[in-house]
Amino acid sequence: MRFNIIKGIAKGLVYMHHDSRLTIIHRDLKASNVLLDREMTPKISDLGLSRVFEDDVEEKTQHLIGTQWFYVVAVVAWRIWSKGNAIELLDPMIEKPGDENEVLGCILVGLLCCQLHAQDRPSMIQVVSLLEENEMSRLNFVPQKP
Repeated sequence: MRFNIIKGIAKGLVYMHHDSRLTIIHRDLKASNVLLDREMTPKISDLGLSRVFEDDVEEKTQHLIGTQWFYVVAVVAWRIWSKGNAIELLDPMIEKPGDENEVLGCILVGLLCCQLHAQDRPSMIQVVSLLEENEMSRLNFVPQKP
């Protein structure tokens, strides 16, 4: 179920970034800004810091905006991952996942999305493709320290 929620959030961002009539960049996506319906389908909320663009989104989205604590969390997560202990990032209070490779792949994709420079981050279309095809283990690049 968690993996489907992750994929749903990524698909929602693809819609906002590419499929909507206007390009919407959220700029403050976090767990508290994702609502779940009865079927556990994620809905992205709180667009208070979002920006709407008509063109040249890449040039205008280079700087980090919104809740900044995620950067510290990303650095800590990267350190744990780089030592080969990524599974320690899971909440011990939540039931262990069925597919450990799926979890490790999601952690890797998440770390790639937290890279400091925009050109080092995958697009949301690439993220969805990786998640849909379950190709995270075939990634040929390694996240650098965020």
